[in-house]
Order: sequence, then C-alpha cells, then structure tokens
Amino acid sequence: MHQRLTDNGVLTEKEIERLDKLLKRHERRLIHYINSLVGNYADADDILSIAFIKAFNGYHNVRDKENISSWLHRICYRAVMDFFRWEKKDEDRLTELVADSGWSIEERVIFEHSIAGIIGELPQNYQTPLLLDHSENFTLAEGAEELNISLTAYKSRLYRGRETLKEKMELSYLI
Repeated sequence: MHQRLTDNGVLTEKEIERLDKLLKRHERRLIHYINSLVGNYADADDILSIAFIKAFNGYHNVRDKENISSWLHRICYRAVMDFFRWEKKDEDRLTELVADSGWSIEERVIFEHSIAGIIGELPQNYQTPLLLDHSENFTLAEGAEELNISLTAYKSRLYRGRETLKEKMELSYLI
C-alpha cells in the first residue's frame, strides 16, 4: 500500500482516493457557497483550490470521514476569511500608494501614468505579476498559470513587487 506524506501526516492511497471522490462530490456546492460569500466566481474558484489543499492536509485528523460536509464548509469559510484579510491588506497598500484623497483628477491621472513608469524600472520577476494584476486584472490563479509558477510563488512575487513599488514611489513622491 502506497502512502503520501502531507504537511500534517500520512495518507494512504485509499484515503487519497476517498478524499478525491468526496471533494468532487461537494465541489459544486462548495463553489456556490464560497461565491455567495465573495460574490465573484473567479475568486471563489481560487479560494476553493486553497480550501481543497487545506482539506487534503487535514484529512488524516477527521474522525467521521463519511460525513465531512460541515468540515469542508468550515475549511471553505476559513479560506474565505483568509482571502478577505489578504484582500484588505492589498486595499490598504493601494490606499497608501494613492496618497492624498484631495488630489484632482489630473493629479491622479499623472500619478497612474508614473506608476507604469516605475513598474517598468522593477526587476522582471516583480514587473510581470504587477502588470498582470494591475493592467490585465488576472486572478491569482490565472497569473500563476500564465507565468507557469506555483500560486504561492506568484503571491510572493506580487507582494514583493508591491513592496518594491511602494518603496520606489516613496522615494519619488515622498508619499
């Protein structure tokens, strides 16, 4: 019998197959549940992927493996809360970048154009995720797929790119 090591323990091939079947059976209901919380199927799909990874890693701790619906819903709910925390941090960063709310429309347009110039000065591994996120409005999963890297690596590059952008803007504009 084959076994796979997860972050929290070992799952047998039989447990992996059982979990896979359970996740497929609940997938449609869970995506609708998550969408009802976030209001966006693209984000809901990203969150569901993260929730499924958490389910895989925590499955060995589940006592009643036949009735896991409420357990899966809790995992999805927690993944949604993590998403909102992460999204809130992004909004806070963008708010910091946009600076004074008293800016005129002309000042904001000039500011937006200068952001593009500063992004062009960043290292390529930060530039591309920022452009995919800012200009192309890619979801996290789409950006990771486009760059052929893991979701975690994409998030890391995006975060570091934003931090570097913020630092450069602070130097340029003394925000």
